[in-house]
Amino acid sequence: MTCDNCANKIRQALNGLTGITIHSIDVTKQQVLIEVAENAELTIPDLQNQIEDKTGLRTVIKGIGEGLATVSEFNGPDDLIGVIRLAQLSDNRCLVDGVIDHIKLSSETNHCRLDIHEFGDLRNIDNVGPVKVPVLDKVKPIARRCLFRGNFDNCDLSNVIGRSLVIKEQESNRKLSAAIIARVSPIYGNDKKICSCSGKTIWDERDEKRQSI
Repeated sequence: MTCDNCANKIRQALNGLTGITIHSIDVTKQQVLIEVAENAELTIPDLQNQIEDKTGLRTVIKGIGEGLATVSEFNGPDDLIGVIRLAQLSDNRCLVDGVIDHIKLSSETNHCRLDIHEFGDLRNIDNVGPVKVPVLDKVKPIARRCLFRGNFDNCDLSNVIGRSLVIKEQESNRKLSAAIIARVSPIYGNDKKICSCSGKTIWDERDEKRQSI
């Protein structure tokens, strides 16, 4: 994003979308502040894709919420992939927002559920221990895509970082995939340019993620 024309492209890309509000666009800092309501027609990952597809601009989410927030990246088994974010809304109430693609259930009439489990040992999905916090249930996939969006209670995110977020088949309680709950920065709280573990820029990381979808 380098000019007012870029800013106008972003406004046009998001214009008319239910529950999506642009609060500010700072071309100099290359930052956009967007509010996503609970009834928004796009999840945060889909919102990111919408901006890129409509404008041709690469985007990176550099913060979510004003308080504690987390992200969990799901990769596998097979071609299952997606990202789910959690954000603390109040002392014990949280927001969940994410999308998982290529869900495989034993029946097309079945549903998914999402739970936080006690342990973060992902070497074997059966090692994640008991459910610590129920998140969402009875989520119906559409064309093997599952949207997880809503609020859930009785959770202090500071106590679940490092534990596992587990997607299950509702009817059989079969575990489908699990990911570690990792802390992320609040809005404008992440000034990272290079990933310390891979040495890649945040833009390289985003390009690789887009290519894998």
